[in-house]
Parts: sequence; C-alpha cells; structure tokens
Amino acid sequence: MDQNERVSADTLKLYAQRDTLNLYELACLAHDADPEQVALGVQAELSTRWREVHGTSRRPTMAESGELTNAMPEIYLGPVIGLTLKALCIATGGTFQRAVPIGQARRLLGALALDLPLELRCPPERPADTGTTKASDAVPPRRPVQRQTAQEEAILAKLRELEFDPLALPGPPRLGALSPAKQPTRAALGFSRDVMDKAWKRLRATRRIVDAKG
Repeated sequence: MDQNERVSADTLKLYAQRDTLNLYELACLAHDADPEQVALGVQAELSTRWREVHGTSRRPTMAESGELTNAMPEIYLGPVIGLTLKALCIATGGTFQRAVPIGQARRLLGALALDLPLELRCPPERPADTGTTKASDAVPPRRPVQRQTAQEEAILAKLRELEFDPLALPGPPRLGALSPAKQPTRAALGFSRDVMDKAWKRLRATRRIVDAKG
C-alpha cells in the first residue's frame, strides 16, 4: 500500500463518529488504509480499463465503476484489500456499498483474523461498557468455522480467477507431484501451507473441488 493511502488520525476521528461502515470502508480500514485515498488511486485504472474494454473515451459513471469494483475487487483494489472485500461481500451476501453496524463489522473481520483500527473499536462516544450495550453488538470470540468458510470461499474465487474449474481441476502430472491448481492459488492468496492444506482438504471432503475425470 502506498504511504499516502494510510489512514490518518484525523480521518479515524471522523469514522469514529459513525455508527455504520460500508464493506468497502471496512476492508480498507482493516488494513490501515484511507478509503477515500484508495478510491482516488484506482480511478485512473478503472477509466483506462473501461476505455480499453468498451472502446470509448468517456469515463465510467459511478454506477459503472461500482459494478467493476464489485466484479473484480482484487484487480482494482489490490490483492490485500480486494480479497478482504470479496470475502466480506460473500459473508454478507451484499455489495461493497452495504452498510453494517460497528459490532457486526468487527465480527465479520474477526472471522478473517482482522480487526478495525484501535480508534474505531471503542470510541469515547460509544463506550464498550455502559451497562446498556446490546447483546447483538457485543464482539464474541473469533469463530473458527466462520474463518474456515472465508478461507474456502477465497480459494474458490481465486481458482476461478486463475481460470481453473473447481469441479474439474487438473490432477498432478505424476504420483506425488504438486497440484498445478493448488500451488498458484496458495501463492496468489498468500496462505501458509498449513492453512491451504487444511482448507483444500475441507473443500475436497465436501466435493466443492474435484479433479477432472480422465
């Protein structure tokens, strides 16, 4: 991430006044990035790709830019923020514009082993222990099942992006050889070997990934 895209203390104070964050803001802030600066940084690339694909000199509208970002966030926002945003959208069934309360935001990030910046976890305007905190806003311990689901969905999405069919994966060229689909997927996601192996086994066990026949 560019140093200029890092979120400032003053910007965090503004976000601390909010009761909700949209998924895009959540993905950026989870990685200490300023959502507005990140958006400015991708506008030029969005416009360039739009002109290349549609053969027009005009810039994409806000709605069109939103569609591109929703479709391929890891391309336009980078693999770190983009894949986080994709996992959040999958977990909520929403688009990057979906707003969620702070409590739910922390639970969603917790499933990905992430969190909001400290300034947004317990701002002075919303103390954590006032005696009136709703149970629904309490942050429970991270749930392994939710984290595993996010990992599996990220693997499936990355396989498709790399043009592998999860239900017809190429098998190893020989016994004991590495999978031609597994290795580049793990490298692209930045998963450890242990995390990737366990998630891969879960996907195979539920037949969400299958080797091609023949």
